[in-house]
Parts: sequence; structure tokens; C-alpha cells
Amino acid sequence: MHGESDDSQLKSINQEQASIKIEGPFNDSFLKDFINFIKMAFRYILHEHMQFVAGFGAASLYVVSLFPHVWGLPRYQRIVQLYKGGIPVPLDHDTKVMGDELLDKMNWDITSLSNIKFFMGCGQDIFHKGSTYTSRGAIIGVPVSFNYKTTSDVDRMHLKLNNEGIEWESDAGHKLLESVVLSENARKFALCRELHYSHSQHVHIKSGIVSLSALVAYFPGFLFNRMYKLRERTNLLFRLSMYSVCAGIGMLFCVSVIDRYNWHRDKRADRKAAETSKELCEGGAEFYSKLLQRNVAIRELMGSAGAKVYTPYGNEIHSIWRNPHVPLTTRKDYVQDILKTKYIVTNAQIPDQE
Repeated sequence: MHGESDDSQLKSINQEQASIKIEGPFNDSFLKDFINFIKMAFRYILHEHMQFVAGFGAASLYVVSLFPHVWGLPRYQRIVQLYKGGIPVPLDHDTKVMGDELLDKMNWDITSLSNIKFFMGCGQDIFHKGSTYTSRGAIIGVPVSFNYKTTSDVDRMHLKLNNEGIEWESDAGHKLLESVVLSENARKFALCRELHYSHSQHVHIKSGIVSLSALVAYFPGFLFNRMYKLRERTNLLFRLSMYSVCAGIGMLFCVSVIDRYNWHRDKRADRKAAETSKELCEGGAEFYSKLLQRNVAIRELMGSAGAKVYTPYGNEIHSIWRNPHVPLTTRKDYVQDILKTKYIVTNAQIPDQE
């Protein structure tokens, strides 16, 4: 009997304890009130101060666009670095000497000159990343083809197209083999061009264009909402459709402006490099001729797939509504025009001194 009474008492005590709600600073009532407060604050900000949110978002886009060119630059170099046996391939001595000679000719400040770094990059094209006007500077990736002095130096075993071997004995194979070997002047022009690419505020300008595009996408919808009170007069589906159109306008603005800016950068870099000396200008004409020859050879070797990548003249094929860079044929003609007008004509006008 005593055992049964003790069990009943324990059960009643447990039920009473279970029914008691724990009071404290984080009970259910407090959490509900806190969540409702956050919702009200968020709704108020969206309705009354959305322009500040848009400004913060545009500033965030600027930082995100800038990140790969500044703080992410060391990691980017590790990714695109050329390795052999897990060890980075060192820069060729002749290329290093050429780079140092070109830097000596640049009328730049000490900080900019010390912010340039050459390294061996993977792939067959020279490229750059970053800017001399940032704290992390700029890097220039030099392809392994810059080490080739003659066609016998070309590593034919490791050069492939779509992971397949190249028919080097074919006519297109011979043209491709000749195109990857550049003269010293052509290599100097390419290095000089990348130096002038890097010595500009392009990373800040492009990041600013991306940030501005976000504002271009936002403000039409913001103005329409304020002028015509669309929140009160239209449903959510209509406003989302309008916002989608505004976002499309912002994207089109971003792509168009960046493409135009890239054209400006291409012409500026070519002009600066070609005007350095007559030898570099001649090297520039050769450099673009070899690039076009390479692309035409690749187009022939790839068959139908190559026709989708390159034109019969060797220019890259882009989408209908985009042309992000100056075509190679145009760049070649531009450098040749500089050679004719600045050097050949000028030298012809100098009278013979007897």
C-alpha cells in the first residue's frame, strides 16, 4: 500500500513540474515579440528607406567586384601558375631580362614599378590581373611559348586540342607550329602591352561600372513606385515584372559599358606599346599576325567545332549582342597604321645629310 501511494505521489509531482513553464529572458513570448519587431523593422526599411539599402548593395557589389583583382590576387596566381611535378615553373631568364628592360623604359613612379610581377602561366596566351594602382599590384602571366626560339623547341607531345593529339604533319599543323614561335620583338611588344594594361585604374573603373549598373537597375522602379504609388495601386506580380525589366536594363547597361571600356583599353595598350619604339611596333604587327595564323590553323584542325570558335580570318566569335574586345584583324591594322605613319613616313621625311 505504501509503495502504491509513493508512486502516485511521484506521478503527480512530475505532472505538476511538466505543467510549469520556465520563465526567463528567452521564453516563447519574448522570441515572438523579437521576431515581430524584426519583421516590422525590415518592412519599414523596405518601404521607407529602400534607397539606402540599394546604396549599400551597390557599395557591396563594388567591393565584391574588386576582390579578385586585389585581395584574391595571390590565390588567383596559384591557380593559373604553370607547375611541373607540383613545383611552379620559374620564369625564363630571357623573358625576365626583357621584362626588366621594358620596366626601365616606363616613366612610372617607384611604387608602380615595384607592383609588377611576371610569372609562368598556364595556357598559350599572355594575360594580366590586378593593377599597379592597388595595394597588391598586378601580375602578368607569361605562356610557355615565350621560351620557344625555333620550331624544334616546341613541346609537341604536350600540345593538344580538346585533349586530342595534333596532326603536326598536316598543312594546318605546320601553320600552328610556326605561329607559336615569336621573335624577340614580338615577345617584347606583348609584354609591353600587358604592362600598359596593368598600369591603369581599370579594376576600380570596372567595379564602379558594376556598382553603377545596380543603381541604374534600381532607380527606375523606385521612381515609378513613388510617382505612381504602384504599391497601393498594383499587385505584386505586376511590380515583379517591372523590376525584372529594370534588372535587364541594368545588366544591358553593365555589359555594354564594360565592352566599350575594354575596347578603349585595347586601343590604348596597343598604341602605348607600338609607340615605344619602331622595333616593338614591328613586333606588334608580327604578334597579331601570328595570333591570327594560330587561330586559323586551330579552326582547320578542329573541323566543324572550330568554325564556331574562330572566323575564317582568325577573329574570335562572340555572341550577337556582345563584342567584348577589338577584333585581332583590327588590332593588327591599327599597329601597322602606327608603323606607317609614325616611323616609316617620319623616317622618309628626314633629309639625307651629306
